[in-house]
Amino acid sequence: MENKQVSPEELFAQLANSEEAKIFAQNVEWADEKFDSQPLPQLKNSALESLKAKVDVAIAVQKAVNMRRVVYKAAAVAAVFAVVSVLLIKTYQPQGIRNIQIIELAAVSSAVWQSEDITSDDPDLATLSAETEDIENDLVTIDTETYFDDQTSRIDDLELELINIDSDFWKG
Repeated sequence: MENKQVSPEELFAQLANSEEAKIFAQNVEWADEKFDSQPLPQLKNSALESLKAKVDVAIAVQKAVNMRRVVYKAAAVAAVFAVVSVLLIKTYQPQGIRNIQIIELAAVSSAVWQSEDITSDDPDLATLSAETEDIENDLVTIDTETYFDDQTSRIDDLELELINIDSDFWKG
């Protein structure tokens, strides 16, 4: 927006007739001249320093009050957060093991689970355990390089055959 200078006469003309507007404008000009002709009052240095000190104290007090407000608001927010957190934890916390029900599966009877020797009570489990033990023994045998019974002769034969193939290869 443009800053246009409008004469006082034009402004007063909008409020009153032209003769009254001229009188109002002359009165305003006379008042402006009187204010401009008067010197501004000068403050003493002590009064100016006293005023500055009062303003500084007022600013410091206002800062302290604002800081207290901030601290109180932060404490209130933290308290609300803590209460909400506790309520959420209490609400969504599992109620413990007492609500868990043990359900028996049809694949294995409860007698098998209560038995002292499960493998003897369940033939499928006994077979699986025996096969697992056989595999475990084979792995132990391979790992420790100890061979038993007829396995010794088979491995020895295989080793001799590999040595023969290796030596025949280089002969051409």
